[in-house]
Amino acid sequence: MKLYGSNEQIDDIEAIRRDMQKKGLLPKNGKIMVYGRSGGGVLVQQYLDKYGDHVSRALIEASGGPDLAREQNTTFMKSTYESNPAVASSYFALAQKGDATASLAFMLYMIGQGGDVDLQEKIADSRTNNSSLGDKFTYMKSWLVPSYNFPLVYSLFNVPRELEVKVRLYELMAEDLENYHPASSKEVCLAIEWAKVLLADFIKAREKGEIPTTQINLNRSRYKGEVMVWSGTGDQVCAVEMGQWVRDSYPYSRLAVFDDSHHFQEHPGYYRQFRRAYFTYGLNSSEVQTYFDDPRQLNAEL
Repeated sequence: MKLYGSNEQIDDIEAIRRDMQKKGLLPKNGKIMVYGRSGGGVLVQQYLDKYGDHVSRALIEASGGPDLAREQNTTFMKSTYESNPAVASSYFALAQKGDATASLAFMLYMIGQGGDVDLQEKIADSRTNNSSLGDKFTYMKSWLVPSYNFPLVYSLFNVPRELEVKVRLYELMAEDLENYHPASSKEVCLAIEWAKVLLADFIKAREKGEIPTTQINLNRSRYKGEVMVWSGTGDQVCAVEMGQWVRDSYPYSRLAVFDDSHHFQEHPGYYRQFRRAYFTYGLNSSEVQTYFDDPRQLNAEL
């Protein structure tokens, strides 16, 4: 936990910044710009909390904050019911019968990251007794995709070099894991369903008092640089509300919203140009406003 924890990762970023100064790549009083998405977006916020004086601009994409979720009395990971009620209901029904598995939860979660709601529903239906032969074939075909295959991913994550990933997941999800006891389909969260299996050793260590339930607490209001926050309406990992809470926590910030999934894959060229304009010209420049005015950006904020 100490070796791979985010405190070390934050200091690693700062060490790189200082090394840039030593090599003349950055002026003595020069500032850097930082960009992170998903869990990396939380790491950006953690870096700003500790070393914000060294940053001029930050872009936080498809992310949120466990502490912001706590303040709003909700979970950091978005409930599946919010994104796909049919899948959440099917999974909960399977769980009641003892037929829900971490493998199924992981497959549905990964498909959801890409925004394929129809395939999610077909996979969920494939596990019911009255599902069609086609749905069952769809499940088997998806199970053979390495990135959807939880047994394979579980094996990879349990080699020593991947401990860093597990530590980071535990840091971000510890509170959700501790308080997760779904009593209805509305409380189902596929991310927690598979994470509680992957992180079983961390959970056991916490129950023994060997490690704490990690709590991330950040003071965002003291950062005076520029912050751009991006959220997707189809993001099944981080809700748009999370993006709004992040935006509202920084004094100089704007929120861009897109009709896209967690991977932000609908308009790659547009996204790339939008990022470049922000990092080159700044938050309130006319160049950036052009991208805010584009119909692919849904937030009417001025």
